[in-house]
Amino acid sequence: GENGGDSGEDGGEDNGNGGETEPDHSKCSDACNILPWAHETACDKYWRCEGEKAVLVICAEGLHFNARTGTCDFICNANCTRNNVQTTGDANGLKIFVPWDKVNDSMRDIYDV
Repeated sequence: GENGGDSGEDGGEDNGNGGETEPDHSKCSDACNILPWAHETACDKYWRCEGEKAVLVICAEGLHFNARTGTCDFICNANCTRNNVQTTGDANGLKIFVPWDKVNDSMRDIYDV
């Protein structure tokens, strides 16, 4: 790209997952003291402003972004509903996170949930 960002070595912390949604940087330049806001698809991520730039923040394992407090919080407090299936690598294999409203009887039988 024109900004030299296509090499993947820009020093950012996006962990190489090129499918990230582009943040609304104008939100950071339009006003002062902008509170952090929820990521569009992932409960464990959120955006915050650094100057006039929106920066992606990833919560620690097992925490979700709590829009009410503007911080990472225990899942039971965060009230975030997953809309999409998400996966993460683990020492024991692959963990799959499925929204409860998408879990059906056959999935319950197969995965014992």
